[in-house]
Amino acid sequence: MHSRPLFQSTPILLLLALAGSVAALAADTPKIVVSETVIDLGTVARGTQAVANFEIENTGSAPLELRNLGTTCACAVAEFDQVIAPGGKGRYAVKVDTSMIAGPGQAQATLGTNDPETPKVVLSVRVHSRSYLSVEPGYFRYDVYQNFPQDSTVEQTIWSNDGAEFEVTGVRSELSVGSRTMPVTASFRRAGDDERRANTPGSQWKVSFALPRDTPVGAITGWVRIDTDHERQTTAHLPITGFVRPVFAVTPPAPKYQYVQAELVKEPYIHRLHVRNFADQAIGIASLRTDVEGLELSYETEEEGRLYYVLVTATGDLPVGKYDGKLFIETDSEISGTLEVPLSFHVVAE
Repeated sequence: MHSRPLFQSTPILLLLALAGSVAALAADTPKIVVSETVIDLGTVARGTQAVANFEIENTGSAPLELRNLGTTCACAVAEFDQVIAPGGKGRYAVKVDTSMIAGPGQAQATLGTNDPETPKVVLSVRVHSRSYLSVEPGYFRYDVYQNFPQDSTVEQTIWSNDGAEFEVTGVRSELSVGSRTMPVTASFRRAGDDERRANTPGSQWKVSFALPRDTPVGAITGWVRIDTDHERQTTAHLPITGFVRPVFAVTPPAPKYQYVQAELVKEPYIHRLHVRNFADQAIGIASLRTDVEGLELSYETEEEGRLYYVLVTATGDLPVGKYDGKLFIETDSEISGTLEVPLSFHVVAE
């Protein structure tokens, strides 16, 4: 009888050991279990924060890692436990800002996991946002020009849809233009008898907001929050949107040029700047000047008081070099004053 050589059984033992290791690794995986993927919060007062708490369980043998993959509505944000131990439970909360929802609405949040069998889970929140307070017109919209002289006050009327008596207890607001946040104030008072909406019982209030005159040029975004002691709805949110335009807009706003000196000697080069007036009143150009020698300035009138073309002429008197200066456009109006336009150009030999 012959015995089998030892080296022939070694591969079999290695395969068995490897299979055991793979099985052990496969066993150490997380397993996500969600008790419910849809939560209906029913009817809530508009302006309140509605919260749906989803229970997450890890029935696996390895830590369950969670991450937020986003929501379908800007009204919803998620807060959750990032790691759930084997056999443990965690929470995934979806908070819904009902001021951004009118009537029935739904928000979905996608949850990412390290469970190889369930890499993501979609959770849905249903809510019916009901307004117990009404506001008219319900928004602040502006389209003004810089340093506007007119009164920018917009007044709102707020009343209860159920005819209840209530008090406005405070008004808060925030205004942003680009990356700049501006402190602003709003005021409120009880509506007078001659200001009340007809056939509307209960309390009525007036809330006013005025755009600051020093608001810089740019797109306006913000909000006004009205706080009340109404039993069913304690807040009302109103959006602020719009745009502050420059009195005079110069295009291009910061011209940059390059010239060949030999060509300028043969023939001067003329650049046309587009200058438009956005104010209600007509504004004219009184004079032009620059701090750069060798430039000639003039302007043409396309529409009196509204639209002009400023002509910047580069001549052969400009020596080779780089220049940074300003163009000053003097107007005949106090609200616009003098416009300063940066100029940058380079004269090369050839």
